[in-house]
Amino acid sequence: MRIRDIDVNFDFTSDTKGFWEGFWERNDGLGAGGADPDSRSKTLRLYSQLLWSKPLPNGELMELEDGRSKFYLKWKDFYFGNDSITASFRYYRNRPLLEEVKKNVPDYHQFVETYLHQLYQIGGEVILPSAVGGINQTRGFRADIRDRWDLTLECIRRFYNGDDSPLSDVLNKNKAFFELFVDFKGYVDFFFFQDLVDKNYASVKLWLDTPLFVKNPIPKTVDEYFNFLNKEIEFVESRNIRIQHYINSVTKKDEFTTMMHADLLAEDGWSRLDVMVLGAYANILKGIKKADACKNHGITIEEYDENIERVKKL
Repeated sequence: MRIRDIDVNFDFTSDTKGFWEGFWERNDGLGAGGADPDSRSKTLRLYSQLLWSKPLPNGELMELEDGRSKFYLKWKDFYFGNDSITASFRYYRNRPLLEEVKKNVPDYHQFVETYLHQLYQIGGEVILPSAVGGINQTRGFRADIRDRWDLTLECIRRFYNGDDSPLSDVLNKNKAFFELFVDFKGYVDFFFFQDLVDKNYASVKLWLDTPLFVKNPIPKTVDEYFNFLNKEIEFVESRNIRIQHYINSVTKKDEFTTMMHADLLAEDGWSRLDVMVLGAYANILKGIKKADACKNHGITIEEYDENIERVKKL
């Protein structure tokens, strides 16, 4: 698979075996997945590897490798896990609010399943350094963060500014990771979080209008709950668009580079077909199927088969 093949609307629960089976029998009827797409979706792992393997703001090139069974993704001395940046607060202790929510939707099961399909897309995911007691776990356990990504991003903003926050300790432990992005703008732009900050990167747009870092900062009313979910969904959609624009730009650059190579080789007697056949051959050597390799280079399998032996001798 190449980055151009990423489907930004792909639902990672769909290839997470066991997620939906028995969903409504768990969590005392409030619903819970039987497996975590963040760690179990093979598509999410591959998408993350392709998408975040790119130049870093500090000038280095991050080339992620699949860590297989021991680690999720790795690069140099960094080990990463995927984390969903959305939350729906279907806690047992939050049942009174959820019971009120049920009264305000025609079909509660369909309501939950629909927004989960929308939130478990690439726009709702990010990679973070993986460690016991790391950023992912800490932001979930902290009573003044409660897994809210908007509050997490505010903590990251404060980290870059040298200010304290509820996540200061764990962010400082991961200082080497954040230094890869140089500053807050570098971090935001790298991961396409622009729609969650103002135009000057000076503040974070909160999904819930509550004072910062109060205890249990989750929706307290039905209206707040709906508004919070809607803002999450809108953000995932807008981030998907940004990611798609990036994919398109990378694809166009690859196509332009291929054309430039073809033009240069043509000066040495190579035809464009020769270049495309050679490119497909290189893909096949990397393990890409012949049909996909030919498609990537704009030739048919017949053209490849008819010319490959001749081209290999050039």
